[in-house]
Amino acid sequence: MKISFLLTASALSALSLVSAQFSIPLHRDAKGGNVNGTALLDREAKRVAAKYAKHAEVHFKRTGEHLGVVNDTTLNRRSDSGEVKMGLAGLNLLAGEIQVGTPGQKHKVIFDTGSPDLIIGGGSYKPQDSNTSKDEHKKFTETYVGPDVPCSLYSDEVKVGGVEAKNVIFGSSGTDNAAITDDESVVGIFGLSFPTLSAIDTHKPHTFVELAKEQNSDYDNVFQFLLKKNDDASIHVGRVDETSVDGDNVWVDVESSDEYWKAGVEINGIKASGIIDSGTSHIFGRNDDVKKILNAIDGVELKKSKSGDWQGWYKCDDPPEVKLKIAGMEVTMRDDAIIGAREGDQCQVCIAGIQHFDMWIFGEPFFQMFSVIFDFDNERMGFGKLKY
Repeated sequence: MKISFLLTASALSALSLVSAQFSIPLHRDAKGGNVNGTALLDREAKRVAAKYAKHAEVHFKRTGEHLGVVNDTTLNRRSDSGEVKMGLAGLNLLAGEIQVGTPGQKHKVIFDTGSPDLIIGGGSYKPQDSNTSKDEHKKFTETYVGPDVPCSLYSDEVKVGGVEAKNVIFGSSGTDNAAITDDESVVGIFGLSFPTLSAIDTHKPHTFVELAKEQNSDYDNVFQFLLKKNDDASIHVGRVDETSVDGDNVWVDVESSDEYWKAGVEINGIKASGIIDSGTSHIFGRNDDVKKILNAIDGVELKKSKSGDWQGWYKCDDPPEVKLKIAGMEVTMRDDAIIGAREGDQCQVCIAGIQHFDMWIFGEPFFQMFSVIFDFDNERMGFGKLKY
């Protein structure tokens, strides 16, 4: 009996170690930004428009077809950013650590299910310090850390949690002004959308998602986001933590040919289908649809931004009721998840419009209410009610 107990304890210890290896803690920018709520929301709306317009450009050049997320007006708008910086400063998004190269160079990145590529900015990646680095002798531009930031392409080993992939091709911006948040340690974007929208045109598998599966036969190509209260947040790689979910997961099939992780969602009973995007700080939608939803919420005052985008504001001590429903599973949003920005005693609803947008984008507030699983192997998403 003693031997049996020792073996069981050892097995449990090993299981705990494996679980820890595949879980990455996520932390927020400690500074939290110093931009007022209205300006912050306007900047984020422009950044999101630029992000998806860039994808639409890539898609159109390759296929001659329009992507269907943004329309032609938005494609033109992406270059009309004016004095607004297109980076992520002030947005307070969650970030976690990956390793690139041999020996591993640690980089804090934002895991973004709305983008396909790995981008490391701020001159953080040092190819000369990696024994496995290869210069691809190609360049491309990206819009995440600023308007059309030039990047050089490298391939190297990338390790995420306990999963490693060789020859991952990524963009590296060598400029010192490419820190993308107020926290200068956050230097990159780790794309987790389908690779078909990659701005890195190599005509071969090159993303972590593709190569990790190709090189690790026993690897389950799944990523689970768990964003709980009090910044208790993590992403699980290759494993799903069922213990953090109250009840069973519900599953929604997706198609990689659709380019994005899309799902049908309802907000207070109104249909608002769109993209599940961990790299966006708010929930954005068609301007007219957002107006309709916000106008129906008691205690919310409608306002228009300088760009003509609809926003909703309320007294911070009297938060409104907002319900989200997906695949028959409904939750009431927590008060802390509803807040998109704050100005004095006024709070902005995390749901806002973007003119000329043709689809909804469900950003971090959505993730604060559900466990979200992205299953590349089976082309599906799983949703569960988070335990607190």
